[in-house]
Amino acid sequence: MLTLLSFLTGWAEGWIASGRPDMAVSWERSPQDRPKQSACVAVQGPAAWGQLTVWESGEVTVEAMSTESGALMLSEHLSVTSDEELLTIVRRFVATCEV
Repeated sequence: MLTLLSFLTGWAEGWIASGRPDMAVSWERSPQDRPKQSACVAVQGPAAWGQLTVWESGEVTVEAMSTESGALMLSEHLSVTSDEELLTIVRRFVATCEV
């Protein structure tokens, strides 16, 4: 499932390279010496900011909070088995931060 980590970091790099000014995206991967590898993407959008983390096991945690009120807009812990499933979650996360 390390392909999920590569998929998420590749998505983030593509977003950053696109130069879209409406959302700030950053990413990081866990140190290689960790027993359970992960990748995290942080997003700062006009409506919300948040973080999406995926572990090599396929677990995904996603949270987004309103930039105006600080209210939690999205909070989920899921399992995925494919890039397509992860992309669906990423799209919902980004849409929450864009609104």
